[in-house]
Amino acid sequence: MNRLLKIATLLLSTTVLPLSAGADDAPWQQASENGKSARQAFVACWRFVQGWLQHADPVSGLIPRNLTSSPFWNAQDSAADNYPFMVLSTYYTNRGLFEGRMLDMLRAEGRYCNRLGHLPDDFVFATQSLREPASPLDKLIFGASEYAKDGLLPITE
Repeated sequence: MNRLLKIATLLLSTTVLPLSAGADDAPWQQASENGKSARQAFVACWRFVQGWLQHADPVSGLIPRNLTSSPFWNAQDSAADNYPFMVLSTYYTNRGLFEGRMLDMLRAEGRYCNRLGHLPDDFVFATQSLREPASPLDKLIFGASEYAKDGLLPITE
């Protein structure tokens, strides 16, 4: 997560901050350096999205919690920590993917993962069902609040 935050910060700082004043060609040199940094950030964001999409569940389209030991979707990791950065990355690098697959993933979350109203719960790819027969309300609220705090706020900001 820290690496993603650094990439996003680099992306914003190299494309939004004003050029520094200096010698006659200093603004052009700074613009060139900013362009190189922005390109690196965009490429890193694109690679991040492509890497995770390779591991998306072929049926639901959702991404797993991690790539080692958790072949399921969950709100506090899959949705809160990865999905919003995939949305932001595709917004800037591939509008078709942003308006297509990213929106499809959001719809799939609602279709497959909602347990109680709009409160999401863990979804297992192998069974295409919720992970547990029932989940405590505090677990559902925690997952939804993590998703809102870490996932949806960066997108809306």
